[in-house]
Amino acid sequence: MKYFNLHDPNNTSPPDNIPWSVSLFEQTKKDFLGRATLLLENLTELTIPAKSIANTLWTQMVNSQVYYHSPVHILFILDFAKEHNINLHQDEELAILFHDAIYDPFLSGGVNEHHSALFMES
Repeated sequence: MKYFNLHDPNNTSPPDNIPWSVSLFEQTKKDFLGRATLLLENLTELTIPAKSIANTLWTQMVNSQVYYHSPVHILFILDFAKEHNINLHQDEELAILFHDAIYDPFLSGGVNEHHSALFMES
């Protein structure tokens, strides 16, 4: 699937493979939540339903401050791996899913990554 910038108001036409009747935002949300939920459901140690975690992650990552590390970026990485026959380990997929899920543009030096790791562990 082709994706787009969630925060770009000029996204008026869908990629070729999405019907005009489907919102790009809603299609991306559906794809992200589906893939994140599936990945999280494979974790046996979850105490919170996978769908709830995926929804929380989506909400966190569609924040307008998260310009680059958005759900679209995550889907691009996962698609790239699949298209190039890169078999990711579950830990690698989790790292991709949660990297920079917590983002403050005024922090540097790995603080965002550290906060994202804590968010994933919680």
